[in-house]
Amino acid sequence: DLHSFPTRRSSDLEPGDNAILVGSIKDPITGNFSYGGRLLKNKYNISSTVILPNNSSPQLCDLGNGNLMLIPAVVVDKIGILSDRYTHGLADIEYTTKAKKARIPSYISSRYLGECKNDFDPNKKTGLSLKQRIEYLYSVKGFSYKEYLHFIRSYFPFYLPQAWLSLWVKTIIPSR
Repeated sequence: DLHSFPTRRSSDLEPGDNAILVGSIKDPITGNFSYGGRLLKNKYNISSTVILPNNSSPQLCDLGNGNLMLIPAVVVDKIGILSDRYTHGLADIEYTTKAKKARIPSYISSRYLGECKNDFDPNKKTGLSLKQRIEYLYSVKGFSYKEYLHFIRSYFPFYLPQAWLSLWVKTIIPSR
């Protein structure tokens, strides 16, 4: 897949060359998807579906994980680098969302390019006390409450009340 993306200097790029490539990553034990790209279900909230590599060609995505991401210099020249507003898990998602808003497409690789276990476990909070679940809500390795709501407020403002409520319900009433 990487051969189909430009290797020229940004000054030599054509209009269609300013795209982000998100490397699809699988779990080293199960072989299942762990990181890569997602398609938004609609433009009003963050609800999305995973895009699996098809072994033939890159596919357009709306959201991309930065575990393995190729960003051409022309894209950086246009929208900058990752925001330092996010400390762990949202900078990459925010970057591809910002790129989409700037009409810069993102694509997933046509096959898995790496292996990595997904480190986010939404069920990790089961069995914890309410105090521990609230700590997890605010933790950058948990729900990253303030950063997540900032991201939602910036890109999906109509979803903000539902996102806020959902985080608190998941914290107060953990799933079994």
